Amino acid sequence: MEPDNDLADAFARSERVRRRRRARLIGAVAVVAVALLAGLWWWAHRPEPPPRLPPVARPYLWKVSGGGGAPSYLFGTIHVGYRLSDLPPGVLAAQDRATATVVESDLLAPAPPAPPRAPDPARLSSAQWRRMAARTGAPTDELTTWPTSQLLGALLTTALPPVPGMDRELQRRAVERGQPVIILEERSFDEVTAAPEAAVDPPQVLAAVRATIDHPVALRRAVFGLAAHYAAGGDGACVGDDFEQLVGQLNLRWGPRIDAELRAGGRFVAIGCAHLSGDPSIVAYLRVRGFTVTRVDGP
Repeated sequence: MEPDNDLADAFARSERVRRRRRARLIGAVAVVAVALLAGLWWWAHRPEPPPRLPPVARPYLWKVSGGGGAPSYLFGTIHVGYRLSDLPPGVLAAQDRATATVVESDLLAPAPPAPPRAPDPARLSSAQWRRMAARTGAPTDELTTWPTSQLLGALLTTALPPVPGMDRELQRRAVERGQPVIILEERSFDEVTAAPEAAVDPPQVLAAVRATIDHPVALRRAVFGLAAHYAAGGDGACVGDDFEQLVGQLNLRWGPRIDAELRAGGRFVAIGCAHLSGDPSIVAYLRVRGFTVTRVDGP
């Protein structure tokens, strides 16, 4: 019987060794699987690196003549992504040729206090308000009093690394050179802020706010795409369906004022690029008024 016992003991030892090996193998596979899942989770949630914007190859610059005065220039700005130093030198040379710079609004003056608004927290969920506060740095209690269009604007400014606003810097540059600055929009704060709310369908804007909060990467890619189109200088790159009505209304109001300034001659008119390619565009309006408006890459 002893040989049988020895055989049984050997078999038992062999089974224990196999079980230990199997346990170690299962453990190793589990560790690899956990590491793989952790890596996949990190890859899916990794912070997206700031996009590298392409250089501005063709500026939104038009030369205007035929009004009786010295030649003037129209320049379409963009409010995100690009600095003045990113522009081809011909743009700033055109401003230097001018005797006055025309801008949409006075961006160097202190902003007037916003009119009080009742909080409206029902527009977003609690989680969305928290994400909105984290993105903008503003407290939730304050955000709930902002107009919906202002919420969307705040989100848009976070889509790319912040840079000095192109319109503001052109105004500052004119002031530093002793060049007069002419303001197109001199109405009160109440009238100016009411325009976007009246001209843009609020439910559509609210849907855009929710989408941008829930999908920030998609927002960044969309804004990057806009900036890239601006850099390429393609016609119509700055026009968006959501705000086309507002752009058209502003163009109709600004058109006669710009017309008068260009007839005086020597003006550098710097306004958002959508105003130069929207419907009706300032460029089309001026051509109807008898001006010769020619797209140029530099003066």
